[in-house]
Amino acid sequence: MTIDLGEGENYFNTRYEAASNGGKISYTGGDGLDDVSLHQDVAQNSGEVIVDAGNGFNFLYLGKRAAQDNGNIVYTGGTGVDTIEANNLLAANGGKVTFDLGSDTSKDVIIFNNSVASNDGVVIIQNFDAGEDGTAAEDKMIFRRLDDVNDLDFEQSGSDVIVQSTDSADVYVKLIVADASTSDFNLSIDSNGDLLIN
Repeated sequence: MTIDLGEGENYFNTRYEAASNGGKISYTGGDGLDDVSLHQDVAQNSGEVIVDAGNGFNFLYLGKRAAQDNGNIVYTGGTGVDTIEANNLLAANGGKVTFDLGSDTSKDVIIFNNSVASNDGVVIIQNFDAGEDGTAAEDKMIFRRLDDVNDLDFEQSGSDVIVQSTDSADVYVKLIVADASTSDFNLSIDSNGDLLIN
C-alpha cells in the first residue's frame, strides 16, 4: 500500500497487524502536520513500513510489538519537531527500526514506554542532536520504565554510540545512535521520574 498525502494537515491511522506477515505500507507526508499512528503488531513477521513525514510538526505512534519478528520500520522526519512514541517489544526478535530525526535545530523527542530491541532486535537513531552539557539540548529520549541514571550505559562503537540497559534496569533497552559521541549525552531523571537522555 502506498499513500502520498502531500502538504497540509494529515492524519493516518492503522488497525492491528497492519503491514504484517510480509505486507508493506509506504507513507509520504509533506509540509505541515503529519500525525501517524501505527497500532499494535504493525510490520511484524517480516512486514515493512516506510514513513517519510516531511517538514513541519510530525508525530509517530507505534503500538506494542512494532516490527517484531524480523519486521522493518523506517521513519524519516524533517526540519520541524518530530515526536515519536514507541511501546513494548519494539523491534523484538530480530526486528529493525530506524528513526531519522532530520538535520535540523528542532527539539525532537523520542519516548520509549517499555523494552527496546530485545532478542537481537536493532533500533537506530539518526540525527539525534544532544546538547552536550544537559542545559541546551535540542533533542531528547525519555525511557518511562527506567528511573535511575545507572540503568543505562553508553559505549562508543566507531562513529556511533550504543545505548544499553544495565543489570539494574527493569526492562531491556539497546539502541544505536549514529554519528555521535558518548561525551554528547547527559543522563538525568525528569520531573515525572523517568530517565532522560539529552
